[in-house]
Amino acid sequence: MKPELIKQIEAMKPTDDDWDVVNTLQDENDDIEPDEFIEECEEECDWINYGNDLIYSSEHREWVEWRQWRAKLAAYERIHGEISEEEWSEN
Repeated sequence: MKPELIKQIEAMKPTDDDWDVVNTLQDENDDIEPDEFIEECEEECDWINYGNDLIYSSEHREWVEWRQWRAKLAAYERIHGEISEEEWSEN
C-alpha cells in the first residue's frame, strides 16, 4: 500500500456508520473483545514471580488499534470507494 494512501486513511474521522461496519465485521467473525485488564503474571507469562496486579492487556490494545484502523478504512471507502487489490499490493 502506498504511503500516501496510508496517510489519507489515518487522517479519516470515522462516523457512526463506519463504526457500524466495524461492528458488523466483528459479529461476522465472532471476534469478541479481549479483557481490558489482566493479571501481570498472565501478560508476562511469569508463573513463578507472579502477583495479583492488574495491568492493561496488550491483546486488548491491539484489538482497539485494529478497530480504529478498520473504522478509518471504512470512512475512506465510504468517500472514495473500495480499495482495489492493486492498490493494496503496491509499495
